[in-house]
Amino acid sequence: MSGKQDWTPWMKKRKAPVFCALGAVLLCCLQSSASTIYEVPVFTEEPVSMVQKLGGSVMLRCSAQPASAKLSWRLNGEQLSNGDLDVVLGPGSLLIPALTNLTLGRYQCVASTGAGALASVPANVTAAKLRDFEPDIQQEIEVDEGNTAVIECHLPESQPKAQVRYSVKQEWLETSKGTSPHSNPTSFLIPKLSPLFTGML
Repeated sequence: MSGKQDWTPWMKKRKAPVFCALGAVLLCCLQSSASTIYEVPVFTEEPVSMVQKLGGSVMLRCSAQPASAKLSWRLNGEQLSNGDLDVVLGPGSLLIPALTNLTLGRYQCVASTGAGALASVPANVTAAKLRDFEPDIQQEIEVDEGNTAVIECHLPESQPKAQVRYSVKQEWLETSKGTSPHSNPTSFLIPKLSPLFTGML
Protein backbone atom coordinates (compact mmCIF):
# COMPACT_ATOMS: atom_id res chain seq x y z
CA MET A 1 0.00 0.00 0.00
CA SER A 2 2.75 2.38 0.92
CA GLY A 3 4.42 1.72 -2.44
CA LYS A 4 1.23 2.64 -4.33
CA GLN A 5 0.73 5.82 -2.31
CA ASP A 6 4.30 6.93 -2.98
CA TRP A 7 4.08 6.15 -6.72
CA THR A 8 0.89 8.13 -7.50
CA PRO A 9 2.15 11.61 -6.43
CA TRP A 10 5.41 10.97 -8.33
CA MET A 11 3.47 10.33 -11.55
CA LYS A 12 1.45 13.49 -11.03
CA LYS A 13 4.61 15.50 -10.60
CA ARG A 14 6.07 14.11 -13.84
CA LYS A 15 2.93 14.66 -15.95
CA ALA A 16 2.45 18.31 -15.08
CA PRO A 17 5.59 19.66 -16.84
CA VAL A 18 4.85 17.53 -19.94
CA PHE A 19 1.31 18.92 -20.24
CA CYS A 20 2.64 22.45 -19.78
CA ALA A 21 5.24 21.97 -22.52
CA LEU A 22 2.67 20.59 -24.99
CA GLY A 23 0.31 23.46 -24.19
CA ALA A 24 3.05 26.01 -24.82
CA VAL A 25 3.94 24.46 -28.21
CA LEU A 26 0.28 24.34 -29.26
CA LEU A 27 -0.27 27.95 -28.22
CA CYS A 28 2.83 29.03 -30.14
CA CYS A 29 1.62 27.25 -33.31
CA LEU A 30 -1.84 28.81 -33.02
CA GLN A 31 -0.36 32.27 -32.58
CA SER A 32 1.96 31.78 -35.60
CA SER A 33 -0.91 30.54 -37.77
CA ALA A 34 -3.11 33.44 -36.72
CA SER A 35 -0.39 36.00 -37.49
CA THR A 36 0.07 34.50 -41.00
CA ILE A 37 -3.66 34.53 -41.73
CA TYR A 38 -3.89 38.23 -40.87
CA GLU A 39 -0.66 39.24 -42.62
CA VAL A 40 -1.05 41.82 -45.38
CA PRO A 41 -0.41 40.15 -48.79
CA VAL A 42 2.58 41.24 -50.88
CA PHE A 43 3.17 40.24 -54.50
CA THR A 44 6.43 38.49 -55.36
CA GLU A 45 5.46 38.14 -59.03
CA GLU A 46 2.80 40.00 -61.01
CA PRO A 47 1.34 39.21 -64.44
CA VAL A 48 2.80 41.12 -67.40
CA SER A 49 1.10 42.42 -70.53
CA MET A 50 1.31 40.19 -73.60
CA VAL A 51 0.64 40.41 -77.33
CA GLN A 52 -0.38 37.19 -79.06
CA LYS A 53 -2.06 36.21 -82.31
CA LEU A 54 -5.64 34.98 -82.14
CA GLY A 55 -5.62 31.22 -81.57
CA GLY A 56 -2.26 31.33 -79.78
CA SER A 57 -1.81 30.45 -76.10
CA VAL A 58 -1.15 32.92 -73.29
CA MET A 59 0.24 32.18 -69.82
CA LEU A 60 0.04 34.73 -67.00
CA ARG A 61 1.82 34.13 -63.68
CA CYS A 62 1.29 35.48 -60.18
CA SER A 63 2.63 34.74 -56.69
CA ALA A 64 2.34 36.41 -53.29
CA GLN A 65 3.37 36.20 -49.66
CA PRO A 66 2.38 34.85 -47.22
CA ALA A 67 2.12 31.41 -48.82
CA SER A 68 -1.37 31.07 -47.32
CA ALA A 69 -2.65 33.99 -49.41
CA LYS A 70 -5.53 33.00 -51.70
CA LEU A 71 -5.07 33.96 -55.35
CA SER A 72 -7.91 34.76 -57.76
CA TRP A 73 -8.17 36.43 -61.16
CA ARG A 74 -10.24 39.18 -62.77
CA LEU A 75 -10.86 39.99 -66.43
CA ASN A 76 -11.91 43.59 -67.03
CA GLY A 77 -12.91 43.83 -63.37
CA GLU A 78 -15.06 40.66 -63.39
CA GLN A 79 -14.19 37.63 -61.24
CA LEU A 80 -12.96 34.62 -63.23
CA SER A 81 -13.61 31.00 -62.28
CA ASN A 82 -11.78 27.98 -63.63
CA GLY A 83 -13.28 27.09 -67.00
CA ASP A 84 -14.82 30.49 -67.72
CA LEU A 85 -14.17 31.34 -71.39
CA ASP A 86 -12.07 28.12 -71.48
CA VAL A 87 -9.50 29.78 -69.19
CA VAL A 88 -7.52 27.35 -66.99
CA LEU A 89 -6.63 28.59 -63.50
CA GLY A 90 -3.73 26.84 -61.77
CA PRO A 91 -1.62 27.49 -58.66
CA GLY A 92 -0.23 30.93 -59.39
CA SER A 93 -1.03 30.85 -63.11
CA LEU A 94 -3.72 31.60 -65.68
CA LEU A 95 -3.66 29.83 -69.04
CA ILE A 96 -5.57 30.87 -72.15
CA PRO A 97 -5.19 27.82 -74.44
CA ALA A 98 -6.44 29.63 -77.55
CA LEU A 99 -6.79 33.41 -77.55
CA THR A 100 -10.13 34.74 -78.80
CA ASN A 101 -11.78 38.15 -78.91
CA LEU A 102 -13.62 37.20 -75.69
CA THR A 103 -10.38 36.58 -73.79
CA LEU A 104 -8.73 39.85 -74.84
CA GLY A 105 -8.63 42.51 -72.14
CA ARG A 106 -7.19 43.59 -68.80
CA TYR A 107 -6.25 40.84 -66.35
CA GLN A 108 -5.50 41.26 -62.65
CA CYS A 109 -4.35 38.83 -60.00
CA VAL A 110 -5.91 39.34 -56.54
CA ALA A 111 -4.16 38.11 -53.36
CA SER A 112 -6.39 37.78 -50.26
CA THR A 113 -5.73 37.12 -46.57
CA GLY A 114 -7.63 37.81 -43.37
CA ALA A 115 -6.07 41.28 -43.42
CA GLY A 116 -7.60 42.20 -46.78
CA ALA A 117 -7.08 41.87 -50.53
CA LEU A 118 -4.53 43.35 -52.93
CA ALA A 119 -4.91 43.60 -56.73
CA SER A 120 -1.91 43.38 -59.04
CA VAL A 121 -0.91 45.86 -61.73
CA PRO A 122 -3.19 45.24 -64.76
CA ALA A 123 -1.79 43.00 -67.49
CA ASN A 124 -3.23 43.78 -70.92
CA VAL A 125 -3.64 40.86 -73.30
CA THR A 126 -3.98 42.15 -76.86
CA ALA A 127 -4.11 40.50 -80.27
CA ALA A 128 -1.22 40.79 -82.70
CA LYS A 129 -2.25 42.10 -86.12
CA LEU A 130 -0.66 42.95 -89.42
CA ARG A 131 -2.75 44.53 -92.16
CA ASP A 132 -2.07 43.98 -95.84
CA PHE A 133 -0.01 46.44 -97.83
CA GLU A 134 -2.03 49.09 -99.59
CA PRO A 135 -2.25 48.48 -103.34
CA ASP A 136 0.61 50.53 -104.73
CA ILE A 137 1.75 51.31 -108.22
CA GLN A 138 5.12 49.70 -108.81
CA GLN A 139 7.90 52.25 -108.47
CA GLU A 140 10.73 52.43 -110.94
CA ILE A 141 13.81 54.26 -109.75
CA GLU A 142 16.60 55.15 -112.16
CA VAL A 143 19.94 55.86 -110.50
CA ASP A 144 23.40 55.92 -112.04
CA GLU A 145 25.79 53.32 -110.73
CA GLY A 146 27.74 54.67 -107.77
CA ASN A 147 25.08 57.18 -106.78
CA THR A 148 22.72 57.02 -103.79
CA ALA A 149 19.33 55.32 -104.11
CA VAL A 150 16.45 55.80 -101.66
CA ILE A 151 13.51 53.38 -101.80
CA GLU A 152 10.32 54.42 -100.04
CA CYS A 153 8.09 51.90 -98.28
CA HIS A 154 4.62 52.62 -96.87
CA LEU A 155 4.13 50.20 -93.98
CA PRO A 156 0.73 48.71 -93.11
CA GLU A 157 -0.70 49.00 -89.60
CA SER A 158 0.70 46.41 -87.20
CA GLN A 159 0.59 45.45 -83.52
CA PRO A 160 3.25 45.11 -82.21
CA LYS A 161 5.43 47.20 -84.50
CA ALA A 162 6.39 45.11 -87.50
CA GLN A 163 10.04 44.44 -88.30
CA VAL A 164 10.86 45.37 -91.87
CA ARG A 165 13.22 43.53 -94.20
CA TYR A 166 13.98 44.15 -97.87
CA SER A 167 14.79 41.65 -100.59
CA VAL A 168 16.20 42.03 -104.08
CA LYS A 169 16.18 39.26 -106.65
CA GLN A 170 14.55 36.99 -104.02
CA GLU A 171 17.43 37.45 -101.57
CA TRP A 172 17.10 39.17 -98.20
CA LEU A 173 19.27 42.26 -97.83
CA GLU A 174 21.40 42.89 -94.77
CA THR A 175 23.17 46.10 -93.73
CA SER A 176 26.48 44.29 -94.24
CA LYS A 177 25.84 44.16 -98.01
CA GLY A 178 26.39 47.85 -98.60
CA THR A 179 23.12 49.29 -97.32
CA SER A 180 23.14 52.27 -95.03
CA PRO A 181 22.86 51.97 -91.24
CA HIS A 182 20.55 54.98 -91.57
CA SER A 183 17.88 52.93 -93.33
CA ASN A 184 14.57 53.13 -91.45
CA PRO A 185 11.26 51.25 -91.61
CA THR A 186 9.77 53.65 -94.20
CA SER A 187 12.75 53.98 -96.52
CA PHE A 188 15.81 52.05 -97.62
CA LEU A 189 19.07 53.83 -98.44
CA ILE A 190 21.74 52.41 -100.74
CA PRO A 191 24.73 54.81 -100.53
CA LYS A 192 26.49 53.53 -103.66
CA LEU A 193 24.38 51.68 -106.17
CA SER A 194 26.06 48.64 -107.64
CA PRO A 195 24.90 45.86 -110.01
CA LEU A 196 24.13 43.79 -106.87
CA PHE A 197 21.14 46.02 -106.15
CA THR A 198 19.74 46.43 -109.64
CA GLY A 199 16.45 44.60 -109.95
CA MET A 200 13.12 44.50 -108.22
CA LEU A 201 12.74 44.96 -104.45
